[in-house]
Amino acid sequence: MKIIDIPQTTVELLKYRLNDADSWPVPAELKENLQPVPPFAPDLLPDVLRDYVMDAAHRMQSPPDFVAVSCVATLGSIIGAGCGVRPKQKDDWYELPNLWGAVIGGPSTMKTPSISAGTEPLSWLEHYAKEEYEQEMARFMIQKLEHDHELKLLKSDKAAQNLGISAAEVQERMRALIANPPKEPQLRRYKSNDATIEKVAELIRDTPRGMLLMRDELTGLLNTCNRPGHEGDRAFYLEGWNGKHSFMTDRIGRGSVLVPNLCLSLFGGIQPAKLQDYIWGAVAGHDNDGLLQRFQLMVYPDLVDNWSYVDQQRDTEARDRLITIARRLANADFKAWGADQEVIKKTPSFRFCPEVQPLFVEWLTGLEKKIREMEHPIMAEHLSKYRKLIPALALIFHLVDQADKRKPQRADISKAALQRAIRWGAYLESHAKRIYSIVIDARQPAIQVLAGKIKSGKLQDGFSERDVYKAGWANLSDPDLVHAVCSELEQDGWLRRIKAEKGAGRPASPSYLINPQVAAK
Repeated sequence: MKIIDIPQTTVELLKYRLNDADSWPVPAELKENLQPVPPFAPDLLPDVLRDYVMDAAHRMQSPPDFVAVSCVATLGSIIGAGCGVRPKQKDDWYELPNLWGAVIGGPSTMKTPSISAGTEPLSWLEHYAKEEYEQEMARFMIQKLEHDHELKLLKSDKAAQNLGISAAEVQERMRALIANPPKEPQLRRYKSNDATIEKVAELIRDTPRGMLLMRDELTGLLNTCNRPGHEGDRAFYLEGWNGKHSFMTDRIGRGSVLVPNLCLSLFGGIQPAKLQDYIWGAVAGHDNDGLLQRFQLMVYPDLVDNWSYVDQQRDTEARDRLITIARRLANADFKAWGADQEVIKKTPSFRFCPEVQPLFVEWLTGLEKKIREMEHPIMAEHLSKYRKLIPALALIFHLVDQADKRKPQRADISKAALQRAIRWGAYLESHAKRIYSIVIDARQPAIQVLAGKIKSGKLQDGFSERDVYKAGWANLSDPDLVHAVCSELEQDGWLRRIKAEKGAGRPASPSYLINPQVAAK
């Protein structure tokens, strides 16, 4: 790119001539150079899920990735603390299949409808749970009336005479009734869209397998953790991701709530621009407690090419098949499906078939080597969570295959289930690289910020690099980075560099003219 020598005495006149629109090239359209990701392969999913996911994505003309990860996270939340997976044959290490995930895309990329499609089984399960709850509540009310009526009779002065029993028997029956009142049924919950951690704790206390917390915009939840008065939220969510331990909350007015198994799945949507600031905090270290890295089912796919208008009936057979799978998983006795339960462990767990174990050993060995060779710590931290992800996915796929059978068989986790989980690991790793590159490659966000300042009029003709990095704008505080960004915008036809005359003292900061066509873009 040619640099123009301009004497200081004639700068104003030459600026006018240089700013003639005919002498400027058409400024290039700025696009984020995202890391490539593979298109979603339908055979990543078991047959029972594939037809449903691809049908929903086709009708919405949305990336199938959005529906697929939502559906997998949903099924993992339904299994929840009902059973786990023991990745080693002898060790007592086990993981639960409650997974966190997110779909990343700009506005109007069908994130919310895709999430709704992937989590649809939960709406059906809650519908059935409500019907069951209403029937149980009706029985409870009758039992309570009978209980209260009998207790009233026993408390009367002539109870022994009227009932034809001794006074001692009256007292014994009263104690039995008081000690064993009818138990009020609890509505089984599968999801919540907005709740405080105290309310979530109460819901999970009454739902031993755990539940899915869904948010249309996850950055709102993530940012809430940084607000005053919410210091305990992060610890709550981190413990919920683990899913294997009890949790106690103590609040004035609400009292103490003991959750035997704090098993929480988390899913939602995120816009790239909003995610960028949060990733910056994790990369910088001041907000890096591993919360973001736990979103293993996190995808940022390319939009659908060649969008076309689609108006067709949904595949109701695929939907009904998926709902049947979800109901069987929700009500399954996993011990009858082959899960072992040790006396000291309350969670039954599956293991890999002995002939499948070498495949897991090979994969885990490769993962540990890759983690230690990663150049950037944030990616190493993200991949370290795959120690849970891959066994959990293998368990989900194994149980989905079992639930699709008319009569599930007692069986260990199959080779096909583990192979599919490993393929998911490679697929999700490519998306993680794209997501974290938004910040790791610092030039990309810096270019977008500087371009925005130029278009909004915050910078005028003749601005210097010093003006930029002294302004305190996000991503533009480093002089070397500002120089690189201005050079790239110069190559794209947005700027034209002015070389000032040499003088005494510190070298002048390079200055730039702005393409007059930029304001019209």
